[in-house]
This record gives sequence, structure tokens and C-alpha cells, in this order.
Amino acid sequence: MFAKRLELEPAVLLLDDPTRGVDIEAKREMHAMIRAMADAGPVVVVLCSTDNQELAELCDRVAVFYQGAMAGELSGGRLGEHELLEAVNTGQVREAA
Repeated sequence: MFAKRLELEPAVLLLDDPTRGVDIEAKREMHAMIRAMADAGPVVVVLCSTDNQELAELCDRVAVFYQGAMAGELSGGRLGEHELLEAVNTGQVREAA
């Protein structure tokens, strides 16, 4: 079903926990499709996920929300599972050094 929707070649792809409840191999394939679409352009991929590993692997930038407000943004070398976990649990995003 996921791959079928991608055939429509959307300009913007909104994904809400796209791999929740799927097996590991399906998740790997979905990640590859999402990354390929984002890399090929001109599609914009907006991903919302409760899986920090998924966010760290797929995203170029992550906006972190805490208690209903944007706490900050992680990108580049600051975007990792540990940094995401800290930010979503404390609401504090460390500034780049």
C-alpha cells in the first residue's frame, strides 16, 4: 500500500509514524524508498515519528516539540538518537559548538 501511494509522485509527502507495526525487513524497505524519494527530489518529505532511530536515520532536520511548543531543531552532527532522546524528554536542545 505504501509503495502504491508513492507511484502518484506527490510534491509533498506527509508521513505519520509510517513504519509503526511493520516488521524489520518492511521497515528497511520503506526507509530506502523514503530516502530515495527525498534524495531524488523535487518531493518534500515531512516525517512525524515516535521512533528516534528512524528520525536520526531519515531526517536532515528534526524540529523538537516539548509540552506543545517547539523547543528547538537538531540537524547535522547534532542529530542522533541520544540527542533526540534528551531533547524530547527535557525540552532542551543543545546549541551547536
